[in-house]
Amino acid sequence: MPPPSQTAPSQPDSTELSAYQRRQLRRSQRRDHVYDAAVGLFTKQSYDGTTMDDIAKEAGVARTSVFNYFERKSAILDDWAARRRDLGFGTIRNPDEPLQQQLTEFMTGIAQVSMDTRDETVALFGPAVRELNLLDNSALAVEMTELIEHSGQPVADKELLGSVLATGYFAVLHDWCAGDKPPFNLGERLRQLVHLLASGFDQS
Repeated sequence: MPPPSQTAPSQPDSTELSAYQRRQLRRSQRRDHVYDAAVGLFTKQSYDGTTMDDIAKEAGVARTSVFNYFERKSAILDDWAARRRDLGFGTIRNPDEPLQQQLTEFMTGIAQVSMDTRDETVALFGPAVRELNLLDNSALAVEMTELIEHSGQPVADKELLGSVLATGYFAVLHDWCAGDKPPFNLGERLRQLVHLLASGFDQS
């Protein structure tokens, strides 16, 4: 699986597009270029140690262009988190599968993204938690709740389960990011999280 900063969807043949579509495609490509430059700098010299001017210089664009694509620096983190969620949900093979299987596939997929890009994940996860307030009705919690609702699985409190899954994921990822080397297999730990929630506390 490619790193998040290289996950822009495949683009259609520009010769088949209208003039408007070609402009939109070029804008999307320029935005991705700025995004890639920013994530690279965040990874190399830290989020806090990077300014919008640094990003503009790295991307080879005017400072105003960076703000045209991202109104504030934290918007880049928001995009980063959204791309990773999209990759995770994209690994769900069949939306008609049992809920536990869908959640397991999601956690396996999003774990693989972090394992493939550990330096990037370590550098950006902490700032994302701080700047995006991930523990307060995060986008992941909302999307998890939607997944639960669409699965048709009878769940007493879908929003609570969605919140617990998201918070559990963030807690596990936080522990995994600590130290110079991964302290455990991230995918395995996240699959255990799903299993624990699906089976309950009683393992007798």
